[in-house]
Amino acid sequence: MLYRQYCRIETRAGGVGCTDVEFIRAAHKSLLSQSRFHHLYRADRHAWLREGLYLLAQSRAMYADANNRGDYWIVGKMRGASQ
Repeated sequence: MLYRQYCRIETRAGGVGCTDVEFIRAAHKSLLSQSRFHHLYRADRHAWLREGLYLLAQSRAMYADANNRGDYWIVGKMRGASQ
C-alpha cells in the first residue's frame, strides 16, 4: 500500500483513533467495485489490507510515544486521535 493511499484511507476512517474495522471499511470503499469482494483478488486484497493495518499500528505507536513523552505539539496536530 502506498503511503498516500494509507493517508487517504485513514482520513476517511476518522484519523489515527479509528478502529481496525472502520479502517477496513474505508479501505473497501476505495477499491474498485469488481475487486472489492471477488474471490480472485482475495489474497492480494488481504495482503494490501494487512499492510494498511500495519501502517495504522505504527502511527498509533507514534502517537502513544509522543503522548507519553509529553510532546503535545505533535499530539495536537494528529487529527482524529483519541486523547
